[in-house]
Amino acid sequence: MDRETVPAKPVDEVYACELGGPSGAPRGNGKVASFEISPEGELVRIVMPAEGGITLEFSFGGWIFNPRLEKGLFQFTPPSDAVIVDGLLPETPGMRQ
Repeated sequence: MDRETVPAKPVDEVYACELGGPSGAPRGNGKVASFEISPEGELVRIVMPAEGGITLEFSFGGWIFNPRLEKGLFQFTPPSDAVIVDGLLPETPGMRQ
């Protein structure tokens, strides 16, 4: 639990996550992201440090679980000028379109 970040609502809980660097870099850079969670288990806010001493804050709300979505949202229709490649491309780069 993160004891430094004050939750937006007193009933929310804030958890800390130490941010790591690139793979193989030493740990412990001191940067911590805070995740605020509501009593219902919903993500409310993320607070994290950024370069230059600024803080980024992302707020979330109005969660809707399992909404009704039209089937068409999940169907891809390629643009009319798209080229459809059937099979492998030729090995010679100059032969590719």
